[in-house]
Amino acid sequence: MKLNVSNSGGSYKGPPSTGSANAAEHHYFPGTSTDRPAKKKPKPKKRSAPKRSSSAGYVSPFKDLGGGYSGPSALDMILTQLPQKEVNYQKEAQKIYQPTLDYLDKQSSQAKSRGKSYDVNLKNMFGAVASGISNQARDINNQYGSAIGAVRGATNQGVNAVNKNYDDAAREQAAMLKQLGIQAAAPDTLKQGNADEAFFKSLIQSGGNASQNFLTETNQGDLQYNRAQAGITRQEGAEARAENQAGLQDILGQLAGQKVDLRTQINQQAQSMQAAAQAQQLEAQKQAAAAMQADRQFQLQNRQFDFQVANADASNQMGQARLALDTSQFEASRQDSQRNYQLALQKLAQSGANNANKANAPTDAWGKGADLATRLYGGNQQAAANAIQAVRDAIAANGDQVTQWKNPNDLVRAVLQRNPRANDVTQLTSLATYLYQQIFK
Repeated sequence: MKLNVSNSGGSYKGPPSTGSANAAEHHYFPGTSTDRPAKKKPKPKKRSAPKRSSSAGYVSPFKDLGGGYSGPSALDMILTQLPQKEVNYQKEAQKIYQPTLDYLDKQSSQAKSRGKSYDVNLKNMFGAVASGISNQARDINNQYGSAIGAVRGATNQGVNAVNKNYDDAAREQAAMLKQLGIQAAAPDTLKQGNADEAFFKSLIQSGGNASQNFLTETNQGDLQYNRAQAGITRQEGAEARAENQAGLQDILGQLAGQKVDLRTQINQQAQSMQAAAQAQQLEAQKQAAAAMQADRQFQLQNRQFDFQVANADASNQMGQARLALDTSQFEASRQDSQRNYQLALQKLAQSGANNANKANAPTDAWGKGADLATRLYGGNQQAAANAIQAVRDAIAANGDQVTQWKNPNDLVRAVLQRNPRANDVTQLTSLATYLYQQIFK
């Protein structure tokens, strides 16, 4: 289990501030300085015996640690990542394809506009041609009417000419017969002339009638042809307009088909987005469940920690009370701690050859450790000495248990457990790891 050292209790205050008048008072670890590097250090000030105080005036060093963790839980942080309101995935997917939909709508609108314009043009063009053809009927009637009138006039003129010619011939013949004194022969003589006159008049009349009939029939034929051409032109216009409309509908159908395909893609995209969101939500729910379990575990550990803090607080009160009794008792306690440390080293020496090497850590190992500590604390020798002493005290406090340590983390844990309020955890960890490798390797 990962050791939480940032919110734990203890008495180690970390490195003192450089230049502080009370810097020496931050060194709370009893022990000798025989193994410290031979460097200059200020003489520690004498401590005056602390005054006794009642429990009511006691201020616990753990007063800010009670009550447990009050920040956002892992569950809260996971839940804040979930959507706060229902998402309309159909609209979200449509936003992706909306430019294409707008383009298809624009193409449809343009196609309708062009189709309407072409329809109007075709209607006007074929209508004008058909009207022009129909208007020619009047000219045809006028032309044939004039021709028929001319034939009728020529026929009448021919009949009149025959009448005049035969009348003049009959008068001349009657005058000649009269001069000859054979007037009685006039009827028989004029009879043939009258017959010829009737024949030629009939011939002229028949020819005139035939010509008029021909012209009338031709007029009717031309009028029928004219009407037929006008009708054909109108039919061609209607067919052209229908073809234009069919082409327009074909284009609109293609565009509509593309929009249908696009709508299908939008639906598929929306379903995919929804499925992904549901999968994400399911994963978030799993994480939330795990976070709830972790939070419960954390709260349990927090309560255990509060209990440990309370015990440590009580122990600290007892220690403060003991310290308040007499300065000499504090010094005696310091001497006892030193003797315990020496005793632990002796026991380690008896545990075997390897353990002897570990217990009798060479002076140069502590010297190297002191050099490393000085570098870690930026040249602050007092802070470096405090850190070295913290490692010594942790080894001494664990006694025979140090023989069971297997890696540097055991020494790091022992140091931090004794100094839970340390504000130089990084430097202590590095120093303890290095000394473990030098002493217990």
